[in-house]
Amino acid sequence: MKIEDRNEAGVVVVTVEGELETETLDEARAFIDGRIDAGASQLCINLGGLKFINSSAIGYFVALHKRLNNEGGTLVLSQPSDFLNTTISTLGLDQLFSIFANDEDALKHLAGEGAETVTSDAAVDPTMLGSTEMQFTLVGGDGPQATARILHLWKDGISFKYPDGGAPKDIDPEQLGFGTKLAVTFQQPFIDKTHVFRIEGEIAYSLDQDDGSIKHHLRYTQIADDDLKKIEDFVATKDQVLAYLPRKE
Repeated sequence: MKIEDRNEAGVVVVTVEGELETETLDEARAFIDGRIDAGASQLCINLGGLKFINSSAIGYFVALHKRLNNEGGTLVLSQPSDFLNTTISTLGLDQLFSIFANDEDALKHLAGEGAETVTSDAAVDPTMLGSTEMQFTLVGGDGPQATARILHLWKDGISFKYPDGGAPKDIDPEQLGFGTKLAVTFQQPFIDKTHVFRIEGEIAYSLDQDDGSIKHHLRYTQIADDDLKKIEDFVATKDQVLAYLPRKE
């Protein structure tokens, strides 16, 4: 990640390039918070060179927006990259942030001269909301591994659909009843691009779906502390964004 800034008539314009995720977020947070602690109240973050951003970084931007609002300042975003446009569409961030096509328009807005904001028409990416494939086996058995579709991640468990559409039924759906213990693996790139989550849990309840699949809720029974923290932060970020969506400034 590369981050730098410049001062434009009292507005601090921060440019972020590369990837903003768990490994680089502390550096970015220290850089930006340092400018605000030094007295900056008008902030524009240029995202044109940003190739990836994860949920923790989005959560930081939401918290930064709240902090500046509370302190009488303003945060705007400019020149979102293609990846950011997808993120904006999926999470509805253009309802929270004022977003501009370039720095010039952002600076006009902050100077009170008026400038048109932009919205994203990029396709929604369900993985950013928690939907992704998972693999599972029955705990204590030597049967096959099956593939299911995670619908939602929660702080206490996973909602998933099985079978997923026309996917083969590697495990008989009738085996997935109340209390069934499963060993689950999945990746969620919006949390961590390379990490593999390995979780054990038991089915707490199941609901028949209109498409013939069954929606199950798996409650965690064994999960690493770091994995649980990652998921809790992801869920908290989604809740945080939803809580502030009506408050576009």
